[in-house]
Amino acid sequence: PSLRFYGGLLRNGVSAEERQAPWHANITSGFGPLSWHDVSSPCEQRADGSYLNHAEAERVAALAYELLVHWPNVQIVVLTPYRAQVVELRSAFDRHRAVAGQAGDSGGGKGSGRRGSG
Repeated sequence: PSLRFYGGLLRNGVSAEERQAPWHANITSGFGPLSWHDVSSPCEQRADGSYLNHAEAERVAALAYELLVHWPNVQIVVLTPYRAQVVELRSAFDRHRAVAGQAGDSGGGKGSGRRGSG
């Protein structure tokens, strides 16, 4: 990306080895360093101009929960530029946490708390 988008001027702060997550070593996990999950559902625009996508938020929460079940001590960061999507993501994480609580599985690693505001 540095060469393509920044003319080679962008420098990494850490090496690829320092960015390794525990699930990268497990080929069957399905979670590589970067993965794309297509969620074919429409976005909704709020009156303030912010966007959200309910299905996308549910998918992100499900993936994060799955990671936390297998690796409870990892921190997960979810980024979105839209305030409405932040609210939707928080709701989706709360729903997954509630379902996990009913099932007797906390799934609550370090990354399960609320952080940031959009």
